[in-house]
Amino acid sequence: MLLDRLRAGDEPAFEALVARYDRSLRRVARTFLHTGTAVEDVVQETWLGVLRGLQAFEGRSSLRTWMFSILVNQARTRARREARSLPFSALETEDGPTVEPAAFGADGRWASAPPRLDGDPETGLLSGELRVAIDIPPGFGRDLARGDKPEVAFLVDGANPFRAETTRGYVEGVVMSYVEDLAMRTQGAVPSLQPLKIEARFRYNQGFRSVIAITPGSIMLFLILFPTMLTALGVVREREIGSISNLYASPATVGEFLIGKQLPYVVLGFASFLTLAALSDLAFGVTVKGSWPALALGAVLYIYAATALGLLVSTFVRSQIAAIIASAIITTVPALNFSGYLYPAATLDGAGRIMGMGFPSLWFQNVCLGTFTKARDFAAFYPEYLILFAFGVGYLAIARLLLRKQEV
Repeated sequence: MLLDRLRAGDEPAFEALVARYDRSLRRVARTFLHTGTAVEDVVQETWLGVLRGLQAFEGRSSLRTWMFSILVNQARTRARREARSLPFSALETEDGPTVEPAAFGADGRWASAPPRLDGDPETGLLSGELRVAIDIPPGFGRDLARGDKPEVAFLVDGANPFRAETTRGYVEGVVMSYVEDLAMRTQGAVPSLQPLKIEARFRYNQGFRSVIAITPGSIMLFLILFPTMLTALGVVREREIGSISNLYASPATVGEFLIGKQLPYVVLGFASFLTLAALSDLAFGVTVKGSWPALALGAVLYIYAATALGLLVSTFVRSQIAAIIASAIITTVPALNFSGYLYPAATLDGAGRIMGMGFPSLWFQNVCLGTFTKARDFAAFYPEYLILFAFGVGYLAIARLLLRKQEV
């Protein structure tokens, strides 16, 4: 039997075994590891383990199953170890290394300290300049040496959940490596019980309550769907029943007619906003933590843009059914998928990002979330206000061009 030949030290038998299973072992190892060097090391360790364990192999499973179990254990151990460190070579780009070699001295330390990051770390995270920020409180080393339990905060950019989870894994690995190294240097051994606790805390919505995340987005969704639909229906209905013909002899211009039709729906939409905001507070306990006037101004501009979009829809449909269908499709698709309601807006790219930024919902979602959950005021939303106003003006201008006086 092959097993007896292997135990007897038959080299041709071992060479035949390697030729038969080496490629399969490498394929399995690649499912755990991401570098060719690591795969090569794990496969070599597996073959060494097979040689060392042949005499103790009891045959309770097939030889193939036993070899692959050794590989899986080796690969998992190597993957856990690699998750705790990230070599600088992994960060190199096609243009060259991420960090110039001259920045380090002969001892591996920085030759000169990196530039200090001034300002609020949260600003760097929001701008995309930072992915992780470390907040070390004053006196941390003194408290640690005294035996206290000081806390260090790692602020991770969570705009991309998958990247954030990977970053969190690296952070936890770095912390655990430091603790093990500290234990070895101070106690000579790593204790079986971990002397620290790693706890994930959310910067906003720390209770991770779904209602806090969903309610502001629901207000955004309602305020784009119904004002748009009602405004489109109001104009199309007059065209259907013929009452719009009374305006043929009116001295009003097309622009004045459109604005006159829009204003009542702006007032109605703002009343709906106040009702929704009150309902979110009384029924769901979701209150505005930021500036109420900032939220109200954003809502007015958002409703203004939504009703202007409804007027635009009314210029190219001829029935109320068509107005309902067109309004629903035009508003719900970008408002649901490309506004940050279902997925973080920072994860959008390509056509999805263009669609999101080219529709009012994304900009009001920023205002709504910022005031409800992040306690922000007017100063944080000037770009959103200008863009929402521009949407309203643009929609009205296009509707004015498409609707001719003789149709009125």
